[in-house]
Amino acid sequence: MRPPRKPRKPRQTNIASRKVTSASRIPYTDSLETAHTAPMAQGDLNSVETAPIAEVVEMEDYAFSDISETSVEPVEKIVSLAKRRKERKQDQRRITWRRILILLGMLVFIALLIWTLFFSPLLRISPDKVGISGVKAETPVYVDTKNVLAEYSGKQLLLIKRSALSRRIEEIPEVNRANLRILPTRGLTVDLVLEKPLVCKPMHTTCVPLSRKGEKLRLDTQSSVKLPKLTAISSTVSTSDAMIAIEQVFQDIGTDLKAQVAKVSVETGAQITFVLQDGRSVFWGTKYDGTLKAKVLCRLLSEPKTKFDVSIPTVPVGQ
Repeated sequence: MRPPRKPRKPRQTNIASRKVTSASRIPYTDSLETAHTAPMAQGDLNSVETAPIAEVVEMEDYAFSDISETSVEPVEKIVSLAKRRKERKQDQRRITWRRILILLGMLVFIALLIWTLFFSPLLRISPDKVGISGVKAETPVYVDTKNVLAEYSGKQLLLIKRSALSRRIEEIPEVNRANLRILPTRGLTVDLVLEKPLVCKPMHTTCVPLSRKGEKLRLDTQSSVKLPKLTAISSTVSTSDAMIAIEQVFQDIGTDLKAQVAKVSVETGAQITFVLQDGRSVFWGTKYDGTLKAKVLCRLLSEPKTKFDVSIPTVPVGQ
């Protein structure tokens, strides 16, 4: 196996000898040829020494030319990197503008939505966009409801307080409950639940229906024919307390027995007395213990008696 070759030592040249004119290169070949055939003279020493120097100069020129040629590739890489940075800046600028445009579009959409919901005439209350159900047209209840809604004409549907408007409509005596519905295409719809009359109060030749609040109801005369007649209320009992007591008694006796009641009166201490259509009378007493009183009364009505006292349900009296 051959031993590795030793590295060649670089040739050392005198830096001062690099300054060689072009004329000194010309005798290089001649001096090189004569160096083998004739002995060198003292005057030719300079020409002999310049030969290797000229060769070194030419090799150095070739090296510098190679460096200048090989340095093109790094320059091109630098230029391409600069272009890439420029492109990245353009991309970032484009992304930024896109985000700005998206944000502006969202703001415009939100502004348009707010204007449509709260300021647009599409959602304003107007007479042609108001519907009333649960009552016949041109009745007093219908007219009063229309008048209440006219007070809110021109206001935005989403800005009004529906609870306040419902309470305002429920102030009408004939209205028990008012349900409001907001429809974008139809406007405002009011569903009325009318108050059912509890009793009627005889006045002259008619009997005026009364609500559970004791308010007069503007109903037709046919609806009050089958109602129990309120004949008297004690001066010591308010109308509202009397109506609460009568309503509780009617709930306790049930629908079938209530249909047989012809007259009812409220005496001192909110004690109830009612008369059936067959003429028999019942002293109910106060509104308490109503369930037990109703059971006792149903058992007593089977007996051939005309007066019943169930004010004390544990000790009923029949005459």
